[in-house]
Parts: sequence; structure tokens; C-alpha cells
Amino acid sequence: LVAEAENVKYVQEYELHYFRVPKTASTGLTHLLKHHARKCAKMVLHDHNTGCRDLQVCNASALDPAEGRVFGVLRNPRLRALSVLNHMIWVEFPPAMAGAESLFAWLNATIGSCTSLDCRVTRINAAYPRSHRVILYPQAFYLGDNDPLVVCYHAHLLAFRLNSVLRWYFHGPECGELPTTTETRNLSRLDSTLLTWSQVAASDLVTRVCSLYPEDCAYWERYCAIDAEEAIPPTTTTTAPRTPSPRHATAA
Repeated sequence: LVAEAENVKYVQEYELHYFRVPKTASTGLTHLLKHHARKCAKMVLHDHNTGCRDLQVCNASALDPAEGRVFGVLRNPRLRALSVLNHMIWVEFPPAMAGAESLFAWLNATIGSCTSLDCRVTRINAAYPRSHRVILYPQAFYLGDNDPLVVCYHAHLLAFRLNSVLRWYFHGPECGELPTTTETRNLSRLDSTLLTWSQVAASDLVTRVCSLYPEDCAYWERYCAIDAEEAIPPTTTTTAPRTPSPRHATAA
């Protein structure tokens, strides 16, 4: 079975550790790992659903390499930033992050002077105590630096890519490969057209993301830069930005 990381007594018994990285189709993927990877007794799931109250649960670098191999999904940091931005505006809606400019100003004030992953995470926790702070953490914090098996995010091929990792690592399909039906090929819940690249291009989002999350951009270049399917889309759309509903506008 896929074991929960908090159940420490099992950690030594499992060999492949999945670290859930927010905004990488992790909701659908975590569901599939919990319910379809039941034949494999060598996996452990590290979930951020508690808001990473115990940071070691979410930080792959805290895992002793002798306990097993880390794997997780890495998304193009620029595209993931757009998903994070939409989430903060339309789900969380804190006043300090009411738009692209204000969010990046808040991030720059909070983590702009940091030179390490730990600094970024610690300052985000101090400045934003709500559980969805985990989507603001760097992806590299979750994946760690102990030679992780990185699966490059793809909106339509993610299940196939994950199955390749499972087959390679466990030398066969006996560990319950993820289904690849039409319904599960596209694990990601594609972001609605709330804010588009054309609407944030003027704020130089690409440059800012890499200055705030340099480790993520370095990881993307190292593991996934050849993945043309995750290239930044053209900024020619003219879709007008939506206005927050009263429900969002009054949320804490």
C-alpha cells in the first residue's frame, strides 16, 4: 500500500518516496497513487495536505538517502507561477496578493533577499500562516537535492511518464501502474483563463519567477528544458481579466 509519511514506523520499510509538489496536478495524482498503486509495498506518500506543519514531511532533503529514492513532478516554474497566482487571487484572495503586481511585490518583500530554500520557506510560513502557503514554497524544497527522480509535468502525458518511472524503478509492472484511460491521461485540472500570459507580460513575470525561485528554474533547465510541451505559450490572447466575485472579495 501507499503509506502516509507521518506514519514514521513504516518509513524504513519503503523504498520509493513520492513528494507531492503543489500545482503539478498533485490532487489527481495523489488520488491515483492512493487508490491505484495498491499492489506496491515499496512506496511512501509525502503529502502537504496539513500545510506542512512538520516541514520534514514535505522536504525531500530531510530524507536519509538510505531510506529510498525520491520522486516527484516538476512543472515549468513560469507556468506554475501563473497557476499559483490564479489560486491566490481566486481561492485565497488575501488583500496583499490581489493581483500580479501585488503578489510579486509581496513575494519580493518576503523572500527576495533569501539565498536558500530554507530561508524562503521559513519566511513564507512566518508571513502567511494559512495552510495554502504550501503552494508558495519552491518546488525544489519538495524534491530535495538527493538525486530525485524528476517527472516533467505534462498536461496530457503525466500518467504515462509516471508509469515509466514505476516500471524502471521496480523492474516491471507488479507495483500497480497508474491507469492511462482517457479520463486519467489528463491528470491536471487545467487552469481556467483567469489571468493569462498577455495580462502579466508587462510585469516581466518570467524574470521575476527565476529571481524569486532560482532553484526551480535551475531544476527545470537541468531536468526538463527540452520538453517543448511545457514551453511558455504566446502572449497574444486578448481575454479580459475577470473581476473577483463578492464572495472572493470578502474572503479573509
